[in-house]
Amino acid sequence: MLTSSLTRGGKWSSASLAFLSIAVVQAVLNIALEACLIYKLHGRFDFTLAHTTFDSGFICAQVGALMLAVMALHVRSEPLATAATALDILLVVLQAAQLAQTGVLHVEVLQAVGICALVLGSAAKAWLTCRRLKKEFGWQVYRALGADLGMQRMFFCQQLLLALVIVA
Repeated sequence: MLTSSLTRGGKWSSASLAFLSIAVVQAVLNIALEACLIYKLHGRFDFTLAHTTFDSGFICAQVGALMLAVMALHVRSEPLATAATALDILLVVLQAAQLAQTGVLHVEVLQAVGICALVLGSAAKAWLTCRRLKKEFGWQVYRALGADLGMQRMFFCQQLLLALVIVA
């Protein structure tokens, strides 16, 4: 069965732990920066509910990206790991859009640091997914399903649809 080795009493590989640690650091850093951003903007006279809603939504999306990364490692799914990385890239675009709209100098530094953390974390997660996790998960799929290419294609399609359903 293709589940986490933690549920079987084992340990995760170094690549899985690196992916998880990058996801956790990225999420904690961005959540802290967004909370600081909400705090700094709250005292301004032109601060609106839209800012709080956007920042709160960004925090929820960051928690969702972290949960998606954990789920990808738990079920040993490369498409889910790729979806977690793609969600991070979407968050970079949203953060850049917010940076363009805010226009407050002392807050732009926080947003720039958040964007840098997202970009670096996304790049590291993409590299780990392509180089290390793909081989590891591929080997586990091969061990579980065998050499039948039809079964492997069906499993990949099922994982891809699962990733699309979760992201949507």
